[in-house]
Amino acid sequence: MTNNNKIDRNQTMIISLDEMISENSNVRVIDAYVRSLDVEKLGYHVYTNKVGRPAYNPQELIGLYLYGYMNRVMSSRMLESQTYINIEIMWLLNNAHPDHSTIAAFRSRNAEALTNTFHDFVCICKDLNLIGGKIVAVDGTKIHANNNKKNNYSKKSLTRKIEHINEQIAEYFSELDKNDKSEIDLKSLSDRKIKYKDLLEKLEESEETQISTVDPDARLMDNKKGGLDVAYNIQATVDAKNGLVIDQYVINAPTDQGELSNAASRAKEILSAKKLTVLADKGYYNGEDLEKCHSMNVTPVVARQKAPKRNGMYSIDEFTYDSETDSFTCPQNNVLTKISGKDAKSTVYANKSACKSCPYKSQCFKQNGRRKYRQIIKHEYFKAMSKTDEIFKSMKKLYKLRQELNEPVFGSIKRQLGFPQLNVRTKRKVSGEISLLFLGFNLKRVINLIGNTELVRYFRARIGASLAEFLSIICNFAFRNSEKTKLCI
Repeated sequence: MTNNNKIDRNQTMIISLDEMISENSNVRVIDAYVRSLDVEKLGYHVYTNKVGRPAYNPQELIGLYLYGYMNRVMSSRMLESQTYINIEIMWLLNNAHPDHSTIAAFRSRNAEALTNTFHDFVCICKDLNLIGGKIVAVDGTKIHANNNKKNNYSKKSLTRKIEHINEQIAEYFSELDKNDKSEIDLKSLSDRKIKYKDLLEKLEESEETQISTVDPDARLMDNKKGGLDVAYNIQATVDAKNGLVIDQYVINAPTDQGELSNAASRAKEILSAKKLTVLADKGYYNGEDLEKCHSMNVTPVVARQKAPKRNGMYSIDEFTYDSETDSFTCPQNNVLTKISGKDAKSTVYANKSACKSCPYKSQCFKQNGRRKYRQIIKHEYFKAMSKTDEIFKSMKKLYKLRQELNEPVFGSIKRQLGFPQLNVRTKRKVSGEISLLFLGFNLKRVINLIGNTELVRYFRARIGASLAEFLSIICNFAFRNSEKTKLCI
């Protein structure tokens, strides 16, 4: 049975691209949004070339990339091909077909501007009252860099490779003396040795522990799957009200240690908040960081790492601290009081008499000739850590919200948006690409919260407001000139 609704492919039809795009299509929201952007204010390179073809409007290329990152099309060559086959992209670009090199160059040159665009959209979310600004969750995820593990080296690996080459060269001459034959390529070995020595010299001159030859800013990191990857550590701050990402930035440190106060400070500035509650996992637990948070009116709800329990001995976590009496209580209910003097650099707690007669002292500390009792040393950040521990105990239910905020964001980026590996190299360019990625996530989220029609209306009103402001400036300028002309007459 044939389908009677078919039409002849050779039939001539008069139809516009606009008629082929659904009224509820996300591409209409993208178009309205990018047209509302002040590209010069955001820092995009605007070309006014007098020779050759006119340059592409930055708004069109922003829209192309934003559409691509929202629909799992992220490489410049794939985006170029989509301009010929994707009706929505044809409509978005007014049937323009930029070359893949033009598309790639735009992303590379405008990395900072793309980050500014992400923050501009956060301001829009604030204007739409979609951001609570009271509770945020901070977390990091590793995204594979555009650099193979074989092209990443450390001092240890380079030294080992050079030693191995020296052994191969020695083997070559040994074989040469025996039978005047060898399958080892001496020139290849010598070239590799020179390469590794140069890399080792560069590494020793710098303060870095690793060097990557393809992407110099990428580092070898634990991928949490039992292996290692050359990657970047992406930090994201998510607001609790609607799960929107309010801030993101890129680091190449393999751990999150030392980033809590930085993320909290950035979030406070973005939200213009006097007080802020920050949720973070145990990877962010750091005494100095926690003290900084408390000093800038940030409440850190952070889990503490469990102290290691070596050879079945008591760990420090099994000693409870009482702030009222300024003392510790051991697992056998003996109280350890302060034994150090007022001028001592460190505060030391102990109970010598109790330890002397305790039957469990072999499980508590290793005895030596100098000290035969357990002591606890309170470091400079102890108060900040104790205060954080108390906050965590009282806010355990709130802490569970952390996973509900951060994990869906990273899951969406890596699975739904299909983002297994970065397309660009160097930290500056990666920051721009990550901004595009989170901008796409936020825009999709806002579309789900508000709806396409309302969002398009908002962006059109924004364009109208910008136009009114521009006309006001022109009118004021014309009025001032006319007044000057009157004075001259």
